[in-house]
Amino acid sequence: MPWKPRHLSSAELELSKDNHALQMALLNLRQQLLSKQTYADEVLLHERLERIDELNATLEQSRRTLKRQTDVTSTSHFMLIFKHSRWDNTKSGDNP
Repeated sequence: MPWKPRHLSSAELELSKDNHALQMALLNLRQQLLSKQTYADEVLLHERLERIDELNATLEQSRRTLKRQTDVTSTSHFMLIFKHSRWDNTKSGDNP
């Protein structure tokens, strides 16, 4: 024989409504939190990528500066050796 559902008292009915409202509020808050976390992740990723680009640009600029300095130093050393070599040849009497 099936049981007849018992009628809820007004206090039980009120608690059931409150429980349902709190469950819906919790679901809404979880959705908001997930949305904010996703947004924060996107913002942080964007900032990280911008910082990486800035550091790569700085690194590339440093490499170009170092290459220019190395080229100038190499050229200076070559000229010094060439000049010294010609001076030694002139001094010893071996003019070309």
